[in-house]
Amino acid sequence: MDDKERPRVPENWSSVDRKVSKVVITASILVLVLVIAAATFSGASVMVTFGAALLSTPILALLVAGFVAFRYYRSIGVISGRRVLRWLAIFSWPSGLAATVPLLLLEVGPTLPESMTYIEFIGLFIGLLIGMFIAALSFQGVLFFMGFGVAWLFSAIGRRVIPEILAQIKGGTLKTSDSFQRKSLKWMFNIPEVIDARTLTISQEGRKGGFPWQTYKKAVIWEAYFAVLIVLYLSLNPILLDSVDLDLVLSVSPYLLMIISPMIVLHWLVYETLGARVKGPAKDFRLHNGLRQRMVQTIAAFATIIVFVQIVVRDSDFPLDSWALSVSFLLSIFSATALAITFVYLNYFEQVLAKDISDDFARRYPPANENAD
Repeated sequence: MDDKERPRVPENWSSVDRKVSKVVITASILVLVLVIAAATFSGASVMVTFGAALLSTPILALLVAGFVAFRYYRSIGVISGRRVLRWLAIFSWPSGLAATVPLLLLEVGPTLPESMTYIEFIGLFIGLLIGMFIAALSFQGVLFFMGFGVAWLFSAIGRRVIPEILAQIKGGTLKTSDSFQRKSLKWMFNIPEVIDARTLTISQEGRKGGFPWQTYKKAVIWEAYFAVLIVLYLSLNPILLDSVDLDLVLSVSPYLLMIISPMIVLHWLVYETLGARVKGPAKDFRLHNGLRQRMVQTIAAFATIIVFVQIVVRDSDFPLDSWALSVSFLLSIFSATALAITFVYLNYFEQVLAKDISDDFARRYPPANENAD
């Protein structure tokens, strides 16, 4: 049976996850060896070698995961893979043009030099435009496949972890010694004590009407919120900055933002797609609403950040201008990665993951009428 005929059942997608994982692990080991070898031959210190390996290996591993996973998932997207790649090519032209104009001004100046003919100017313009188009297309391609890698990683983890979370909430597989786990999950999902979590049900239904643009917009906004929260907390925390250099914090932040922030929000979206709810006396309690309420409560952390801001602003040695520039750059890079990761997840992974979790839940807790038989 070839890829196009593969039925969408949990066993097949779990098998795909294992295949991708083997390739990613092999690539990670190879990259790690190459980075250490290059750093060793260049005479770099142990800390520089460790830092280069720590930062480069996960990124390249996710990129490899994106390329491999795309082979299996490209045919099931709401928007086809060919159409997505066509969009990337089209969007690369205005991006390339936007980069070409300032480069042309730097090279030529605001007026045409007497030593340059119009033919030479047009040739320079076309050459720069083509070069910037290729650069923009390459950058967007890297973002797309990196997003595919992150979305696949979340899907692979979610396929294993989320069914267990649902089982622990429902209480069907818990022992007395595991009650702390259930209480922790009830706190995380903000489940009221007055309702019985054992009445948890899910009603996953496929989306209708094409790509969920409203969900996409909502998810990106939440991801941006958590990104701002994380980068401000890390870069303005006076306790952290006393022991770690600000440049190191800002250099590590993009990796945290790219992985942590989208995964927090995508985790919430899974329960919304599943329609997971607990029966209540007046109305059902939806898990994604409880998780979202718990997220909203973290806004109180901004009060701590405001205190941090007051402390660092009073410190005359704090590089406020360079900090603001670095944070703006980090958030702009994060915005690009968040757009890519969220689009890829909603387009390729959301429905497959939800169906696998729903089928697993149905096997663990079959409907009452089936039990009666």
